[in-house]
Amino acid sequence: MNEDTIVNKTKSLNFKENLDTIEMNKGEITKELRKRKSFTNNYAFPWMSIGLIFVYITIYIFCVYGKQNMIEVDLNSIFIPISNGNDILHKNLWGIITNIFVHRSLWDLINTIFILIFCGFFIEKYIKRRVLLIVYILSVIVFNCISLFVYPYDLYLGSFTIVSFLIGMCIYFSYRFKRFVMSIDIYIYIALTFIGFFTSYMVYFYNIFQFVASYLIGVIVMFILDTKALRENRKI
Repeated sequence: MNEDTIVNKTKSLNFKENLDTIEMNKGEITKELRKRKSFTNNYAFPWMSIGLIFVYITIYIFCVYGKQNMIEVDLNSIFIPISNGNDILHKNLWGIITNIFVHRSLWDLINTIFILIFCGFFIEKYIKRRVLLIVYILSVIVFNCISLFVYPYDLYLGSFTIVSFLIGMCIYFSYRFKRFVMSIDIYIYIALTFIGFFTSYMVYFYNIFQFVASYLIGVIVMFILDTKALRENRKI
């Protein structure tokens, strides 16, 4: 074997070793990139969620103000007109709007606030507000359609079920963009664990039906829009 042949084989072996080294380094780089926190330049203050919380609390205070029982709302004596689906179909249209904001009890109010804090605050950091507003309106429409045409004789106040679209959006977002488990947003899973307990108070099927419908709206909209739903990164 001549000297040129030995040199060529040595170069070939070194080249293969380098390739292996490059592949190994590429794998390490990929792992490091996966560990890094993403979406750090598009955070936004969740004023929309805070605004909803303020509205819900204010209306609840008005509903129980001057009453002996401040835990349960007396729906027969509040100044805000509420209606079931049948009443609304007979021209009592205020219920389409007022039913969205009135809570039956302090417990219902806490459930709604819980979703807004743990899901609304999270998702509003990354998703465009106009997308959130559109999904909220879609959830309101579906809620009213179920109330009007599916269960017209049942009175249900839908703040909790309407904002459940935020849970669906968070689930899709977390898995799609890997914002879950051992990340700063782990509280999403804590929230969803408690949400499972909160739904146990829903004793009628139509309550759960509305909850699931709103939840699926959040998932479907996020699935369709995907990255188009994300707010744009800020220039540094």
